[in-house]
Amino acid sequence: MHDPAYKLLYSHRRMAADLLRGFLPDGSEAGFDFDTLEPLPASHVGRGLKRREGDLMWRLRARTAPGDGWVHVLVLLEFQSRVDRHMALRAMTYTGLALEGLVRRGEGFREDARSTVPLPPVIPFVVYNGKRRWTAPLDVSKLFAPAPPVLARLRPSNRYVLLDMGKADVGGVPWDNTVGLHIALEKATLEEAQPVLRRLSATLAGPEHLGLRVAFAEWLRRSWAEEYGVLADLEDKSRRNLDRMVAEGEVEAMGSLAVERWREQKAQIHARGRTQGRMEGRTEGIEHYRHSLARQASRRFGASAGERLTALLAGISEPEQLAAVGDAIIDCKTGAELLTAARRIAGVN
Repeated sequence: MHDPAYKLLYSHRRMAADLLRGFLPDGSEAGFDFDTLEPLPASHVGRGLKRREGDLMWRLRARTAPGDGWVHVLVLLEFQSRVDRHMALRAMTYTGLALEGLVRRGEGFREDARSTVPLPPVIPFVVYNGKRRWTAPLDVSKLFAPAPPVLARLRPSNRYVLLDMGKADVGGVPWDNTVGLHIALEKATLEEAQPVLRRLSATLAGPEHLGLRVAFAEWLRRSWAEEYGVLADLEDKSRRNLDRMVAEGEVEAMGSLAVERWREQKAQIHARGRTQGRMEGRTEGIEHYRHSLARQASRRFGASAGERLTALLAGISEPEQLAAVGDAIIDCKTGAELLTAARRIAGVN
């Protein structure tokens, strides 16, 4: 998830606005005034001074009805890389603490109701980028045991909005929606990312968007280092150049550099496997090659895909076949697609 990098991205007003514009169901009907978006502290202190740390919180105004004034709306953001079955309970807790904090500080939510202030609507958003399918209930009421009607009707109900980065449909989202571009980058392989990076650069052109371009650059550097092992071990001159690219938000140039390093790394892995097979003995060289490929698969598609690929690689001993698996790690878009390709290469039905 690269949590600090995600928080940096979504701490920008443009990202929060595009999240609501493109990924809140029926959000166009809410009457949001995006110019009023303002960040609020996401550190909540409940009764007894117990502190709970949320990720991000925003507030903005929405029109209650045509010609009928405004109401403030809270937007809570939580970032997840793993499925949390009790996410709905956490969302309800953060919702309650956020509202308690506003009441305790005596903040008004409607400009025309100072004496009897109603609580504002709250939108809890969960942004998830894990490999597994999200299976946790979206409403806290689903976490409770079955009960007779007299008890069931007392169950609390609080629902959050899930944005699953791997499953989100961006077909109907405008091309310049920054969250849509973030999703496209999450789904793209390193070598597929360049067209998306060009769209991102065009969308965020101009000095007023420098901060968000830099945030994307920071996230890309962390993401590519973790998933592909690139841009993390550059020599001094290249590292200084990369630091400059990040500081200036040059995401297209970063993409070109990352692809170049990834292709070099891929060639080195292939060459090392063949060389070690000759110099250290065929068995040891092939085993090292297998280990390198499994490690790359784990970075790209998760530990489960890496473990399953390891079992398949045990039946492959020819360097050319292993090289074909290496190509598949780069070319395939999902772990399932990679495993299908590996089974075909290994001759396994």
